[in-house]
Amino acid sequence: MRLQMIGYIANHELLMNVRSKWIMGFSLTFALIALGISYFGLAFIGYEVEFQDFYRTVASLLNLIIYVVPIVALVLGANSFSGERGEIDMLAAQPLSRVEILTGKAGGLFITLLVSTLIGFGVAGLVIAVRSGYEGIWKYIIFVGLSIGLATIFMSISIMITVLSRGKAKALVVSLLLWFFFVIFYDLCVIAISYAVEERYLRTVLYFSLLGNPIDIVRVLTLMTVGGTSALGPAGAGLIRQYGGLGAGIILSAGLIILWIAVPLIVAGYIFSRQDL
Repeated sequence: MRLQMIGYIANHELLMNVRSKWIMGFSLTFALIALGISYFGLAFIGYEVEFQDFYRTVASLLNLIIYVVPIVALVLGANSFSGERGEIDMLAAQPLSRVEILTGKAGGLFITLLVSTLIGFGVAGLVIAVRSGYEGIWKYIIFVGLSIGLATIFMSISIMITVLSRGKAKALVVSLLLWFFFVIFYDLCVIAISYAVEERYLRTVLYFSLLGNPIDIVRVLTLMTVGGTSALGPAGAGLIRQYGGLGAGIILSAGLIILWIAVPLIVAGYIFSRQDL
């Protein structure tokens, strides 16, 4: 692959997203979510409205971000790869391989998500630090990094879906259905399976069911790295033992995140290189 051409395509993709205000919109969304959760988080349980520290902010943000980040990544990916079919046709007519085209566009999308996430959470982090202090900021930084990882996973999945669908409307519908599956339906399936499994295998099934859902992987990895085993409770302690310790659990989860990013992209590249445009 020619890195110069991939870089050119990625830069063009980034500029297109900047012009269409995607970066500004996502940055504003992430900043408002983080600031709103930090400022109003304690008000719901009767405390005075004020900015929370980074420890409480991360704990409050986690349950909301795992719903928002995937849908943002899925919609952005589907819109980019299917929104301008003429652009894909034009690139395919150039002396470029299909892998170079897909890698360049995917790279531009990943940079878009990276920039928008860093700007949004970065601005919010600065405000929180000024208002409540810097204690625990490293946990916030880890959380932002894992949010980027979650966004990258669903961006890869979105690219694969769009290549398979070959149509914007179909890609968006499938993306939304997939979001619903991972966010809501997956856990219902695990609960249903748990009733059909013998009790002696139940704990193992529940532990390893986390590996099949990238949202659960990021949630558990965030709790392990930010809050330690105490944040996971008794069930989390069993999970850590099942994985072979806290360090092994973190390494395993990080490796799974990499797989969830790489596999959809490899599948998308294989299919895209054999499609008739």
